[in-house]
Amino acid sequence: MTSKLIDLPQAAALIPDGATLSLGGFTAQRHPMAFVYELIRLGRKDLYLFGHSPGSDWDILIGDGRVKRVELAYEADEAFGTVGPCWRRAVESGRIEWEDYSNFTMVLRFAAGAMGLPFMPTRSLLGSDVLQQEALTKEQRRADLRTPTKKLHVMESPFGGSEKVVLVPAIHTDFAVLHVQKATPSGIIRIEGQTFADVVQALSAGTVIVTAEEIVDDSMLRAEPERNPLPFFVVNHVCHVPFGAHPYAVYNYYDYDPRQLKAYHTAAANTGLPMLGVMLAQLTHAPNCCIIFEAGTVGSRLAHLPMSVGDPRVMRQAASAAGLFEVFNYVLQAGRVDVGFLSGAQVDRFGNINSTSIGLDPRHPEVRFPGSGGSCDIACLATRTIIIAKHEKRRFPEKVDYITSPGWLEGGDSRARAGLVRGGPSAVVTTMGVMRFRPETRAIYLASYHPGLSPEKLAENTGFPLDVRGAVETPTPTPEELRILREQVDPEKVFLG
Repeated sequence: MTSKLIDLPQAAALIPDGATLSLGGFTAQRHPMAFVYELIRLGRKDLYLFGHSPGSDWDILIGDGRVKRVELAYEADEAFGTVGPCWRRAVESGRIEWEDYSNFTMVLRFAAGAMGLPFMPTRSLLGSDVLQQEALTKEQRRADLRTPTKKLHVMESPFGGSEKVVLVPAIHTDFAVLHVQKATPSGIIRIEGQTFADVVQALSAGTVIVTAEEIVDDSMLRAEPERNPLPFFVVNHVCHVPFGAHPYAVYNYYDYDPRQLKAYHTAAANTGLPMLGVMLAQLTHAPNCCIIFEAGTVGSRLAHLPMSVGDPRVMRQAASAAGLFEVFNYVLQAGRVDVGFLSGAQVDRFGNINSTSIGLDPRHPEVRFPGSGGSCDIACLATRTIIIAKHEKRRFPEKVDYITSPGWLEGGDSRARAGLVRGGPSAVVTTMGVMRFRPETRAIYLASYHPGLSPEKLAENTGFPLDVRGAVETPTPTPEELRILREQVDPEKVFLG
């Protein structure tokens, strides 16, 4: 078969100014970083990026002025950096054009492009400002024919009933660039571990470039064809690039480089708190709980604290590992997730969460956050959610500036009226207490306050009148629970300090 091998500079030179481009990987894994550096060396500009959860791969391109427009769900390195610093500055200063979606809806958009369909339906986004607000103006959409004429469309099912669905438009990029573990000169590739959205990103692109840790003979990968996720004829070019994802991880090859990632970011906090909780539960009262990570892993048995939902550590003794498309479609949207954990910059009295921006005009925010990621999808589609937050007055306003992840919306039955068929927040666990929601009004109330505090103290640190009737003191953790947290869950004191 014809060899598709070319060197990295040759491959990067194929990308022209103004190209539409998607990059594979997810938060802390398998971003094609060596390829990104080559684009910067070549001085490429006006790039139009499409992605779900990029990290510093996008951030350095944005910081170097190489990107004109992006469509995305989230931009951060999770625990290493809760928002991309260059992305934040570019949005806040008006130096970049963008549109917000969620992880699930971006994956569905790639899937529509991969299947040759104009759009895909979903139950996600209903009730959120991700649905209601458009960052790109009509003029900006008209100026680039590659941009859909509208962000999305809401309709009732044409097959009877009044169920609402959201239609999201297909993505077709000029190029997709993936970094994988193994590839052959003919274009057969092997992705080990989570595939994220790499497959649908590749299938929705005109040209696919693969960088690989190893180049192997066809016979090696043909021996197990069920492990090869893409038809070889989809791959146009292959480059041998060992350590091509550094400082990010490549499962079965190398870990992420925490020193370099920490050096890039100035602060990181709170991302891992839900992981502390599920690890503690699995090691104590719920040994058989099934931990699901949106990046594609189901049934993990964690031994080390992950720094990201895409961390290679989540692969330990997992029951299955696939990609975002499978988890979001067949597990979350199908109603198979009992509890989802969420967090954000703001939480209001009805449990709506903001992880997008501060300011009354989302197109010109005072402060930009990473975006929805999968939070909106989990808030819309899980059977119930638990919110984890630092308890500060500014974090608990009467009304959030932007509803990234819908809670009980305006209270009462407003969630159901928005078209959401299940779910809603059941509790808000903070650094000061535990709050729940009145079943008749769906308004928040104080259920318990942590030892050493008082209901009055929590009320003082909440930006709306807090109902404290009937609040009791939170039970203290047992000595055994504290030992497990300190010695087994977080011995390096990443989050416990």
